[in-house]
Amino acid sequence: LTRSIFPFRERIVKCSCGENFTPLTKQVIKEGRIVTDLPSPQKIRKYVLEQLNQQNNELEE
Repeated sequence: LTRSIFPFRERIVKCSCGENFTPLTKQVIKEGRIVTDLPSPQKIRKYVLEQLNQQNNELEE
């Protein structure tokens, strides 16, 4: 697995392997303003706890 990092404004359509590129980021702030809906603090907390639990389980294996 290889991940390449590009500036947000640089639109890459194809990966160097020839497959379609799937961006892992999305723009949240533009010119100092929030431009997308954000999850509630409760949803963010739940997501973070799930991710931490998953990482903990992987470390124990």
